[in-house]
Amino acid sequence: MKRATALLSITFLSQYTALASPVVPGLRGGPNSATLLTGQPSPEPPPVVGNLVPGSTPFGSWATTATPPAQGNSSEPLYQTNAIMDWEEPSYAPMTSTNNQVCAMAFHAPTSTEYSGSIRNSIQKVRFIANNGSPVDVTTPTVSSRSGKNMYCVNLQISGLANNSVVEVRAIGYPNTGQPIVLQGDPDADRFAWYRSQIVVANYSPTRYYLAPSGGGGSDSNNCTSGAPCLTIGRVKTVRGAGDWSNVEICLNAGSYTLNDSGSATAANGWVIVKPCPGVAKNNVTINNWDQTFNRFSIQGLLIRNAKNKTGPATSKIWIHDVNWDTVSGCLGSFDCQLLAPGYTPSTGGGRWIYLTDSFVKNGFNVASETMLYRNLHAETFNSDLGQNVKTMINVEVDDWDHYCCGMHPDLNQISNGFGARSHIVYGLTTLNPVRAQGLFASPTQTYAQGIRALDDVAYVDVTINNTVAGYNAVQFGPAASQGVGDNNNVFMWNLNITSGLNTLRDMSATNWVIIDSVCTGDTIGSYAGVIYYGSSTCD
Repeated sequence: MKRATALLSITFLSQYTALASPVVPGLRGGPNSATLLTGQPSPEPPPVVGNLVPGSTPFGSWATTATPPAQGNSSEPLYQTNAIMDWEEPSYAPMTSTNNQVCAMAFHAPTSTEYSGSIRNSIQKVRFIANNGSPVDVTTPTVSSRSGKNMYCVNLQISGLANNSVVEVRAIGYPNTGQPIVLQGDPDADRFAWYRSQIVVANYSPTRYYLAPSGGGGSDSNNCTSGAPCLTIGRVKTVRGAGDWSNVEICLNAGSYTLNDSGSATAANGWVIVKPCPGVAKNNVTINNWDQTFNRFSIQGLLIRNAKNKTGPATSKIWIHDVNWDTVSGCLGSFDCQLLAPGYTPSTGGGRWIYLTDSFVKNGFNVASETMLYRNLHAETFNSDLGQNVKTMINVEVDDWDHYCCGMHPDLNQISNGFGARSHIVYGLTTLNPVRAQGLFASPTQTYAQGIRALDDVAYVDVTINNTVAGYNAVQFGPAASQGVGDNNNVFMWNLNITSGLNTLRDMSATNWVIIDSVCTGDTIGSYAGVIYYGSSTCD
């Protein structure tokens, strides 16, 4: 197999050896980074980040924030198009005084006048508000400490707040010319919450329970303390009992675990996090399988081996963070090897609340479907999709992607199965070597019941795809005539570097689709009604 290098600076050593933890990727400018343009990722030192002080409105009591009117020149075609925004961190993530940055990405295509004036990302400012306090406006993006990408960021001032205080942060993105968007709303209310607040658990202070293998002192006769660890999560459920499981950590001593226990538990305002005990190294803790029914369940900072086809209730939220996950064997071509599959169907729910961050995954059928966030992810040796209907991808790199068998049709970023996409963002997607897979692929078979278009307010930024295999599109949008709807509006492509023998725009309607500063080698994306090119002559 090929070895992973480059952006995430992690190397696969062996199937049973820990990988170095991912570091912040370095992709920032792509083919045009030599020339610094307004709004373009920059290697310069970041500006000072504003300080955001939470107000006194209790969580859950804050009234709806009104959406500001459209900005700029009403005669411009882009005047009615929305800002394209999302957060870079899962909802209800723990926050401490040393990790208190809150960042949102915000994009909007430039008008022709703005492009001529060297403006590439037409965002005037992003306004942040916490618990209905005083707003803070950020006009200049900075490099996020989490993702390494240019974001609009503030430091949330959490000193003086009680431990595990729940803080709601909202953001308003103002285009120079276009319609502002407010990120607000309960992220748990709807798996299709296109716009939602960022909820953080400030001054995080977990309650810990301890596990150990039977050979390491673990016993379900114990009370799950550091000196008397339990053997199973089932015993932890008995010891803790009913009630709110928010901000509980289940610490694993060195060893291998199978975490299959019955009985559900609910974390109302935080995560149940499984991670190595303090002082235990990442490569000394392995999970071989799990099946849990917590409503909000996270696995962090360890190894996962063989685990596959996770099942659970449709309302499960799963966050996989800082893991090295290798299914080892038996997964290529096997439909039961979708790594994360919490039981979804388009009509009944599930999925969408999956977060996969700062991790390395290897060997499988596909990675996940109906997912909220991929961030700082390296994935290699898969034979189906990297992600179907993933809302946001930030700094994702792939290697060794092929159909291998079974007539599979791999896609790296796919919008399909009757879903449309609103506020969908791909911000940093890179193939390390040529792949046998389609790159950016959208072919939804119907508009979603909420009335959005197939693609509605979508940004593809800093995308490098090398796909030279005949019959595989690096870029393909729009269904075949028999597949139904292909109605797209406000699609912004910036800094694409596409090497492919085949790109296709087909059988669709497009309005306000703007492609800027992009390079195509091997085949153009092609002229299409409603698609505008600036500085991308090799793609037109």
